[in-house]
Amino acid sequence: MIAGFTVLALVFFSPRLNAVEANIDIEQTLPCALSNFITVSLLGFFLAGLLAAFKSTFAATVNASPACVVNDISKQYINPKAGKRRSILQRVSHYHS
Repeated sequence: MIAGFTVLALVFFSPRLNAVEANIDIEQTLPCALSNFITVSLLGFFLAGLLAAFKSTFAATVNASPACVVNDISKQYINPKAGKRRSILQRVSHYHS
């Protein structure tokens, strides 16, 4: 959906983008394309899809960060001789405290 909408916006704005002295703010391309191509009733669904994509990406990053902390910092600097079981217990105790 996003890729198709991006192609549609680029085709619509290509004459303006190819102009020699184009005074276009590229950050305004998406809002302008949304207001020109999508009806108000579908605009909410489109924006909800964009926010859902952002939220899922952010949640995955936050979910992966404890593993990165244990693997990159704890195992390397705090307790390099810790086994797999000890590392898991450190993560579990961190969540329960």
